[in-house]
Amino acid sequence: MQNLKPILAYVNPVYCYYVIFYYVSIFLAPVLGIESVWQVCWNTIRECLGDDIDVYTVWFMNIYTIAIYWIFGLAIIAMEKFEIPKNFKSYQIRTKPSEIEQGDNYYKVTRDVLRNQLLAFAVSVLINKFDKNSLGLKITPEVPSFYITMRDLMICLLLQETLFYYCHRTLHHRKFYWLHKKHHEFTSPASITAEYCGVTEHFVCNLFPVVIGLKIFGSHYTTALLFWTSIIITTLIDHSGYNLLHFHSPEVHMHHHTKLVNYFLFECHLMLVYIIYRFNVNYASKFLSQLNGTYYEESVKKEKVDS
Repeated sequence: MQNLKPILAYVNPVYCYYVIFYYVSIFLAPVLGIESVWQVCWNTIRECLGDDIDVYTVWFMNIYTIAIYWIFGLAIIAMEKFEIPKNFKSYQIRTKPSEIEQGDNYYKVTRDVLRNQLLAFAVSVLINKFDKNSLGLKITPEVPSFYITMRDLMICLLLQETLFYYCHRTLHHRKFYWLHKKHHEFTSPASITAEYCGVTEHFVCNLFPVVIGLKIFGSHYTTALLFWTSIIITTLIDHSGYNLLHFHSPEVHMHHHTKLVNYFLFECHLMLVYIIYRFNVNYASKFLSQLNGTYYEESVKKEKVDS
């Protein structure tokens, strides 16, 4: 497994678990007396949601993604706070406590993240008035093959990472940083600060790169659910300060928050010009940052953090 880590560093770690689950399901299917575990899961969802396309493209899509964000994000915070399991702190790479514990930051983060999510919900309702399936997702009774699902996931991930990289890098330009500054108020972020940002950034940087690939390739609805799940979980962990997926460490993004952006909190334009072109690195995944020559790696020593 140690030899695989350099390769897996370039792959969304959740995809690895999808592959494991798929091959486990192949052995489980005969035991359970079913043809396909994936198909049964999709049939169950369709039985619950019915045939109204609005339920899929507006209500379930938004409720599902919001629920995943808060359930998983708050679970990480709860595990940290109550040390469940007892060795949870051993996964920590954050070198200082998160500022979310200070003052009314919990309220501020919750308010702004929910605002972004509910605005996105409202926009999807509005778009649905004109186009019932604006993302062009296939909502067919049969699930696509595992090969087609993984193909679409990989293509959508590559497109999402590329668009996110350049959107993120643009927001760090001195002319646009004011749009992104809110997200960097936390130099030691927590999981639920992943979507703590302005409305413009949320739509342009967070949402657009995530949906455009699905729209272009007309992926199946189940593929979209898997893709959104992987993106949400990965970005929550990237901001959590904990290495929870083993294959993938949030150290790259934590460095982006803790080491580089402190300088941008000063309103000194001469300093900004220097810092933007010299120190601004790690805008997205390790692969995209290395490809564009903006990757920086620094070993982070594990230090005891005061609770």
